[in-house]
Amino acid sequence: MPADTYAQAAKRKTKSGKITPQEPPSSKKLWGINPKAAVGQPSGPASHRLEEGRRRYADAVKGIRMALLPLHYPAESLKPEKLAVLQDLLMEEVFRGEDYAASFLGVEFRGVMLPVDCMDEASADWLREYAPKLGGWKDSVLCAKRAEDLPIMHSMTMFFPRCGDKPYEFALGLVKNQNR
Repeated sequence: MPADTYAQAAKRKTKSGKITPQEPPSSKKLWGINPKAAVGQPSGPASHRLEEGRRRYADAVKGIRMALLPLHYPAESLKPEKLAVLQDLLMEEVFRGEDYAASFLGVEFRGVMLPVDCMDEASADWLREYAPKLGGWKDSVLCAKRAEDLPIMHSMTMFFPRCGDKPYEFALGLVKNQNR
């Protein structure tokens, strides 16, 4: 063994005379922190660096999650083709932007509603105001609500073999009778 390798191995010897395995080099240096304790723990901003009244970048790009949906949700829902029309109408309304144009971070399809990530509170207020009177919308009355104000909905997918030609009630009967 070369002299420097021999010296490193001697440092790793335990009381029983066995050599412990060499640890791989780390790409990050952790100063003043036990490296084993830092594994799996999320890093946060240093409290002394975060000034009062300033937002972190992660909070700034998160925005305010709103949902555009029928007024009587969950009794009423939107079909995928209606969601596409709704998204187009919403973007046309933003394009017109007569008094105020809202700023959105994202508009996506999810199930039976249209989630919209608003840049700020003014955009969320704009969406709340314009949702019921969206020009060109001919379906049920719409509203915009904060995502946390919506009831939690669960969806599930089921497979009913050989039931494609049976009535809807047959599938419900199978579920009911197998889950007393």
